[in-house]
Amino acid sequence: MTSGNETDKQSSSGVHAVINVLGRQVLNHLSKVNWQFESDPTSEHEPVLPRKFHLMLDKDYFPKSEVCEIHELQRIWSVVAGCAASYAYKTIGAGYSKAMKVWLANAASTAIIFSLIGEIPRSEEKRSETVESVALPDSISIDEADGNWFYGTWTKQNLASESEMQTVIQPKMTDACLQVMIASVVNFYQNNRYTPPSKMSTDNNKNSSYAARILKNASWSQYGIADKSDRIKIMKITGQWISRIHVFNVFTCLKTLKHPLKYVRVIGMGTLPFSQEVKDQLSHLPSGWKRTEIAEAIARKLVNSNLFHLFRDVKGLISLRSRIDEILQDPFYYHPDSDYLIKDPLKPNSIDDANNLLGRLITYLKYSEPDSELFNSAYLKVGGRTREKDYNDYSENWEILLKKIYTSDASTRQEIIDSEVSKLKGTTNHFRNQQELLNKCFKLYNVQSSY
Repeated sequence: MTSGNETDKQSSSGVHAVINVLGRQVLNHLSKVNWQFESDPTSEHEPVLPRKFHLMLDKDYFPKSEVCEIHELQRIWSVVAGCAASYAYKTIGAGYSKAMKVWLANAASTAIIFSLIGEIPRSEEKRSETVESVALPDSISIDEADGNWFYGTWTKQNLASESEMQTVIQPKMTDACLQVMIASVVNFYQNNRYTPPSKMSTDNNKNSSYAARILKNASWSQYGIADKSDRIKIMKITGQWISRIHVFNVFTCLKTLKHPLKYVRVIGMGTLPFSQEVKDQLSHLPSGWKRTEIAEAIARKLVNSNLFHLFRDVKGLISLRSRIDEILQDPFYYHPDSDYLIKDPLKPNSIDDANNLLGRLITYLKYSEPDSELFNSAYLKVGGRTREKDYNDYSENWEILLKKIYTSDASTRQEIIDSEVSKLKGTTNHFRNQQELLNKCFKLYNVQSSY
């Protein structure tokens, strides 16, 4: 017989399920009514990584505070790396192919060797630095793992035997494992998920994401991982073991952030090698700003074209570039997961509206580069239909002008442009009073005026 409390719980659970379904239905409807309610198509839902795939570390094997000789520290951390690899091979890799188990084991070892495992103190002491790479444990009471790992006890039941592990650890795999884990964290920065969305991971265009390109790397096949789904699983599992905050700190250490990243203490014996390619990836806009990123890409094409002087919103283009510069000065503050990444949990009072330019910019791209890869974005084109009219700033006059220019004979196209520019010069203050704005826009987009 069901008790009153159990009935209440079941009723409450049922209500929550109905509420969640209704919420999704309303949000789906709103996304078709107004662009502001759309979710980022590159940030599709990524399931939570089950506990089975979390890496386990045994603190009893860590160096004790009295150990200070460097060779002894290296020996101890090597033992930790080996045991972590053994755990990954037997327990996390259970049920997978031998090649996949070997990759997981080498990734676990690499994470310890390069001090990629991190933990966030419960009560953070005031420090000038935001990350510490040390070989010895300190006295801070640890509250939170920055990554999917936990403390436990290594036993014969969860570790592979010595004979099993004899040929598993392969130093030559280190670079490949490291690259995959870092690519996963880069993808979190760019798309707020650890692996590329399904479509992006199979795209072959040159503008595919960094993580998507890593998934196509030849080193996978070299180590027996030919199946795309296995590669994605490995990236998803191993990329979530390591500290996002530590990786971000390493590759943005020269940047002065208005909102610093949280303090992280890392575990292991080495330092993360510097990569200019990774640094460049983290110099792009963070996740949550795809419209703004796309708008800037089209705006740059427009400012570089002979049609720029016919565009009536120079201030908007300047503001767009200024907003991007502001975000790039403090990218983690503008990331969707900023409340986890930074010390200050306050969210910025701004949205990814592309500075109300996307309608007119899509119109320009539709005529100037109808086959542009930018149209692969659902923000620009859906079901074969370009979306310029879905945005509030769409201008029918701008479209009429562009259509007139691009449907004309190639030999007369420039004459039409020159004629339209002359009209602006003679009938408005577009050039006389806005020359300063024009020059500022040229400078921001690194363009020299031809008029």
